[in-house]
Amino acid sequence: MFRKKRADNKKDTEQIELVVLATVKDSIELHMIKGILDDNGIPYIVKDHGMGGYFRILSGDSGFFQTDVLVDKDAYERAKEIVGQLFFDDNEQHK
Repeated sequence: MFRKKRADNKKDTEQIELVVLATVKDSIELHMIKGILDDNGIPYIVKDHGMGGYFRILSGDSGFFQTDVLVDKDAYERAKEIVGQLFFDDNEQHK
């Protein structure tokens, strides 16, 4: 698992717990989410399902493979709020 350095520069580290912020099917949505997180200083990790990353390189976006965007559990609520402002669930739009 990943480790996070403490702000006080001690040699102690604490465990980072990653949670899935979003699962996307195309590179446009992936790049939009990555840009939003970058602009707001929220670190993330992108994890392709199966051979998704290789398949995307060879054939472009096909929608067959999905990609997870993971963030630190401590940053999840903030990231969800920021990303959620741009990506609305169909059920939320009709309320």
